[in-house]
Amino acid sequence: MNRFLIPFILIPFHIFGQKVNPNKGITPTKTQIDKKKENDSQNALNNAPKAKNLTPVLSIKDLREGKADTSSVVYINDGPKSGIFKYNQKNNNSVDDSSMVITVGQRRYEREYQSIKPEYFGADPKDELDDGPAIQSALNAASKLGTKIVFSEGTYITSITLIPKIVVPAPVYAYRLTLEGAGSGLSKIIANKEHDIFRISKGQESFLGRESDILIKDIYFDGNGKADYCINANHIAGFKIIDCKFTGATKSNIKIGEGISENFGIDIIRCYSGGRSVNDAHNNAGIELINCRYTYIDRLTTDGSKFGILMNGSDKSFVTNCHIEGSKVAAISISGTGGGEHKISNNMLMPYVQYESSAKFDGEIFGIKIDGSKGGGVANIIYGNICIVPDSLSLPFKTTLSIVNKTLRAHPSYIVTGNSSSARGYLLGYDSLNNRALIQTISGKFQEHEKIKQSSTGGQATIGKITNAVSKGIMVSGSSDSNIISNNQIRLNPTIGIDLSSSNNVVSANIIEANTGILKKEGFAILIGNIINSKNNIALKNLGEKLELNANQFNGKIIGVSPKNK
Repeated sequence: MNRFLIPFILIPFHIFGQKVNPNKGITPTKTQIDKKKENDSQNALNNAPKAKNLTPVLSIKDLREGKADTSSVVYINDGPKSGIFKYNQKNNNSVDDSSMVITVGQRRYEREYQSIKPEYFGADPKDELDDGPAIQSALNAASKLGTKIVFSEGTYITSITLIPKIVVPAPVYAYRLTLEGAGSGLSKIIANKEHDIFRISKGQESFLGRESDILIKDIYFDGNGKADYCINANHIAGFKIIDCKFTGATKSNIKIGEGISENFGIDIIRCYSGGRSVNDAHNNAGIELINCRYTYIDRLTTDGSKFGILMNGSDKSFVTNCHIEGSKVAAISISGTGGGEHKISNNMLMPYVQYESSAKFDGEIFGIKIDGSKGGGVANIIYGNICIVPDSLSLPFKTTLSIVNKTLRAHPSYIVTGNSSSARGYLLGYDSLNNRALIQTISGKFQEHEKIKQSSTGGQATIGKITNAVSKGIMVSGSSDSNIISNNQIRLNPTIGIDLSSSNNVVSANIIEANTGILKKEGFAILIGNIINSKNNIALKNLGEKLELNANQFNGKIIGVSPKNK
């Protein structure tokens, strides 16, 4: 019997379809093995200690509801307000602003940042809503935290003037601020109400400190025909504007200084200024500087405005490598009681008058004008500039209009005809408020006090006194003495190439094409190595005192110089 039991026990057999191993019991199926592995993995995960370094990803609402538990660091995933926030157990006072600080009970989470964005405070450069209050909040935070503001690509709209806070109090009154855009022309701030876009002024007449540090870079400011100024700064030192664009201000795109203010260390580098404002009218200046010292302007491009660069009471500026075009009165104009010592070098200056509804041209146009009639403005260096200044015959004449019947419009397509002279032309500009009109002659010659009639509109008026245009490449006048005017080119036959209405000037190595090459009205001057081609056959006209000439080439008459000095 036993010999039959042994083989029976050693033979494997199945129970309910499963293979049974006599030594190990029932053998599980593959499905059961996979299920067991899954359960074991889940149990291991459930029984493992909590990971201490995992960062919860929450919305601001989730964080306020306590879903961060006791985590000291959270990542807020909430659109443009996203970022890392860290619990600061030492902070017991900060107010929840949904931007830089979020409170959860007694816990305060602070944003981790290297810079801040207006979007943290509710701005959105992709919509058409007012971003002004959000940008102002960002300015306040940046001043407090000592960090920069970074603007995203898009357009920010502001209905308010943006004003940074002073971070160093009296008597220094200093600012610490950096505004930076996403790239040239990519970040735009546009005004939608009548106000300055950005203003820096502490509102006092003077201050002792010179310690501000302000940088604005890669931002496009658009006055939109509403803002007086894109940037209006006063009592400032240490101010850099780099790679920015400015258009649409009704007064000047950039104005620094006013009254008896003192402003130092202004750098404007690689910027663009467009002068067109409301209804094709042009504003007063691309850059306006009042009582500024040590200003450095490099690679500025302007198009339009009454003045490309306008300085009053300023000294020791350096203007170089600029392209200043379309100025209606002067590409560069310097006046007031400033000490002078400006260096104007290697610029392309192209003032001209075209259709411009507000009639900013006032009868004279200049490449460079330095007016020392109020004192100051001495010892300037004007070197290596190209002044392309139009012949006066191509410019409109200035007049007033009276007995205006119906509406006259300034536009090249609306021809005006003289009743007596039969001359034809058009209104290049008409400022009805100040009764100033510019008439560009097409044919004939208009007469004073004759009636004119405009085609299309049927408007009529009577011409007042006519002031014919005058154009000059470079002029120094009044007390603006002791200048070096060298290596410049003056083209396009302006009325006068160089007007010396001041004393003790050295004029050397210039190439001049003009109706009258050099007009010297007073004082002493030295002319060396100039080449002058005169359109009306007057190369040099001397109405002043002693004149020294050496190695000049005059293609035209020399008037007022003794034969021994020629």
